[in-house]
Amino acid sequence: MATELYVPAGLIVTSGISGADELIVNPGISGSDELIVAPEISGADELIVAPGISAADELIVAPGISAADDLIVPPGISGADELIVSPGISGADELIVTTEISGADELIVPPGMSAADDLIVPPGISAADDLIVPPGISGLMNSL
Repeated sequence: MATELYVPAGLIVTSGISGADELIVNPGISGSDELIVAPEISGADELIVAPGISAADELIVAPGISAADDLIVPPGISGADELIVSPGISGADELIVTTEISGADELIVPPGMSAADDLIVPPGISAADDLIVPPGISGLMNSL
């Protein structure tokens, strides 16, 4: 079972994580939004959360996987939306998710990217729609 670390918004955490540990961040953007990042990382990984609680919210996750991997999520989400990201990336990969979802929408992105791959998810999701990108690495995702 994965270890769950609950991190408040605006907190910078530097920890040595190994295995399929789960970093769960509840920023308090609007409603009961939940962001779960479950990478397979080790060493002095850095999780930086700096939301502005608006449409211009920025979530930057820079784990010490390989190079300067960037996970940037500036959504204008509300309600009980769920954004689950479980990457096993290396190199200078960039995962950019720009969505304007509302209601109980679910966006699950568990890619297994390498090199300078880009995964871009544009907005256009509403109501109870589900957008699921099949994982490149299985076994890392943990259901809520």
